[in-house]
Amino acid sequence: MVLCIPNEQNVVQATSSDSMFVVSLQGVPGADHRNDGRLEKFRDNWAEKCGPISLQKINHCPGVHDPRRGYGLTTSCLFCLERAKEMNRNVSIFFEDDARLFERSTSFCDSGWRRKLWSHLPGDTFLAFLGGHTWVYPNTGENETNTKMSELGAKFKESLLSFGAYGYVVPRVSIDYLINAMKEDIISGFIDQDGVYHRDFLSPERSWYRIAQSINKKIYVVNPLVVWHEGGFSNTWGRHRGDITGEKEEGIVIGPRGIL
Repeated sequence: MVLCIPNEQNVVQATSSDSMFVVSLQGVPGADHRNDGRLEKFRDNWAEKCGPISLQKINHCPGVHDPRRGYGLTTSCLFCLERAKEMNRNVSIFFEDDARLFERSTSFCDSGWRRKLWSHLPGDTFLAFLGGHTWVYPNTGENETNTKMSELGAKFKESLLSFGAYGYVVPRVSIDYLINAMKEDIISGFIDQDGVYHRDFLSPERSWYRIAQSINKKIYVVNPLVVWHEGGFSNTWGRHRGDITGEKEEGIVIGPRGIL
């Protein structure tokens, strides 16, 4: 396998290490009983794809129960990011307990493969999604940044908006920005595209896209996607949701780069 030489402006180096985290409400006081067993199910699925020894490298972040939409997820992500900051790895990987590796994604189990992937993260990366849905892409066509990962069978594609925070990657340089943004959302509320504050719900993904744009960074998606969302009870929406792969959508393509 021949790899292209990483660009000097890439956000991490080829020797970078990563850490992995899974957020779960299993066993959290006040959480819906339908969260029972979900952490074990995540671990069983991961062990099936990657081998039991790989579980030793995945850190559990207990979720936070909050009846307000988006507040529990945001607070859980905040606490997990603070743990990641303490570990001080170049790249941190975050999953929710309903994230599942695609059958084609077993290469992701290999830390050496991931190291090569992270070495090609574009220099302006704020974060990169491993899964999600309802993608909005810029109408810029394919460029060198988006295609140079073909040797690994993956590439980074810029996204202007998406939903689903069940699998994503954060370079170390972005962690403080995310921590501060989440704290601000929890205290002040969610700011929509018109600058209006909403204190009855939070929308983590929209906040991340807004922050990325404000500091002239971009959000990418690893293509093809690495994880999908298994159907089950949604703590965010309080109801059952089906499987979400994020692959059956062509994606909305818009002209100027901006936040909807």
